[in-house]
Amino acid sequence: MTHFFASLSFDWSVTSVADNVGRRLHESGLKPHWDLGGCCEIEEIIFICFYAAYVVAFFVLYHTTILKPMRLLSVFVHEFGHASACFMTGGSVKKIEVYENEGGVTGYTGGCRTLVIPAGYVGGAFWGGALTVNSAYVRATSHHRGRHLTFPLPFQVSLWL
Repeated sequence: MTHFFASLSFDWSVTSVADNVGRRLHESGLKPHWDLGGCCEIEEIIFICFYAAYVVAFFVLYHTTILKPMRLLSVFVHEFGHASACFMTGGSVKKIEVYENEGGVTGYTGGCRTLVIPAGYVGGAFWGGALTVNSAYVRATSHHRGRHLTFPLPFQVSLWL
């Protein structure tokens, strides 16, 4: 195996490197395995079909009013991430505003600005991960299902007022 790497000539163009590696592999008796015969069984095919349908539906429905509450909720979760970081670093949150144009602002004083500024994206990733992990456990999801359905309700009501 050592002589394989020692005998490679270094021509840095992409095609010549790929040709060289392929030729050396073939000469040394090592052949790449490109047979994907056992790749996809019925479960994988069903998953790929549902995922493709999800992607198409997402791109078709994204800018419609059907998904507007979810987009506003994601803006709120983003702003809540800023507010959480501010609170955890000793600051105080004065206001969280979510606008109809899917923008938002968190008014705060104090806190560590270095941690508060990126916390919007970190908070969104944290809550997305927490919901994903929580959805893996059937008992936990059946116990908290009512809370997940009613959690966004106060925020939607406050947007209507």
